[in-house]
Amino acid sequence: MKINQSIRIPVVFLLIVFFCGMANADQKKPAWINQRPVEHDYYIGIGAADKGDGNLDYRQIAKENALQDISSEINVNITSQVIVNLMESSGAVQEDLKSQIRSTTKANLEGYELVDNWEDDNQYWVYYRLSKVLYAKNRKARIDKAAALGSNLFTKAKEKEADKDPAAALGLYVQALQSIQEFIAEPIKTEYAGSTIYLQNELFNRLQSLLSNITLAVEPKQIDGTAGRAIKDPVKITAMTNDGSPVANLPLLLQFVKGAGEMITQVRTANDGIANARITNITSPDKMQIVNIKVIVASEVTQNEYPLIYNLLKNLAIPSARIIINVGGISCFMESSESIIGEIPEMLYVEPKLKKILTDKGFSFTDNIADADILIKVEALAREGAQVYNLFSSFADLSISVTNLENGQEVYKNSFSGIKGIQLDYKKAAIEALKNAGKKMDEISSELISKLH
Repeated sequence: MKINQSIRIPVVFLLIVFFCGMANADQKKPAWINQRPVEHDYYIGIGAADKGDGNLDYRQIAKENALQDISSEINVNITSQVIVNLMESSGAVQEDLKSQIRSTTKANLEGYELVDNWEDDNQYWVYYRLSKVLYAKNRKARIDKAAALGSNLFTKAKEKEADKDPAAALGLYVQALQSIQEFIAEPIKTEYAGSTIYLQNELFNRLQSLLSNITLAVEPKQIDGTAGRAIKDPVKITAMTNDGSPVANLPLLLQFVKGAGEMITQVRTANDGIANARITNITSPDKMQIVNIKVIVASEVTQNEYPLIYNLLKNLAIPSARIIINVGGISCFMESSESIIGEIPEMLYVEPKLKKILTDKGFSFTDNIADADILIKVEALAREGAQVYNLFSSFADLSISVTNLENGQEVYKNSFSGIKGIQLDYKKAAIEALKNAGKKMDEISSELISKLH
């Protein structure tokens, strides 16, 4: 039987449609995307990433999401009592701690395998799994390695304590905690001096005992300062143990907790247990300012690389002291001259504006030039301009000079001419010109103040 040519073409077309449909079916999402697989012997991780907007890292992002998914399946138990106590005392939330532990766990995952991946024009999906038996084996190996390193550092720290070197012992105890960060929430047993100890508990106990045996003192406790100036004499910080021995090479952190200023924020004690704090500039006008000094236990490096340990160490009782600074402003004596078309005005317009700007920035004014740090001379003279119809114009000429009375040097000088005012008569126009001259104080305030410090 012959097939009519007119029938053969539609048949071919149907075959094409059929095979195209099969190809499209192959592009459908696999079952593991729509329904999460259950594998009792494996931890499952499924991750996805959008491919749009030129995202070239979508494969890596999907993988990272899958590994995060695996780590979220791994149960986190907080069983170390010392960690529980620290969280309770600080108000920390267990879920936050667990989240940080999972992040550390994710960073140390190994032995996972790729099961499948799928993508279309918009998304990329990936499916990983990790054998629970392999994970347990690898985890035990990491625990054993961490415990060995932590125990070794603990032993060295104890030796430094015996050698009367608490600063070195402090650093070694912190390093020991860093070495076991991934397992900080569960007891780690190790051997020390013939006995079995729980490493986390011993480390935190020794840290707190060590810190409790250190006292910080400052001399003088209160100092006088001037806003915008350095404090000439350093403040002496002394670190001693409770038996009166100096603590050498102890890192200290200095911070303004009230007010603001410039200083070296980290110092170390010398062999005599003494460090000097130098405040190079007081930038706040606050009358009373406070600098807090404390022993550095958890540094910025610890915060970035070991956030779990950093957050826990913050809750220890850390030795501290403080410096009280009584701040006065730079003392100014002002000579001003203002005139309105040759007459002295009843009200000044430039001087009050400048005084307010400087007072707000912590400067003070005195009526006795002998008590002043700087001399400010202001001259503002308003003169007649022209008349156009019923409007009158006047112009003000303004000059400012500032001299440092400590050395007699002129530190600032500026002038403006032809500052215009328009009103219904010359006098009112001259007053308007002086008001506009006062507004110039806002324009020059930043530069002027920078020259006064």
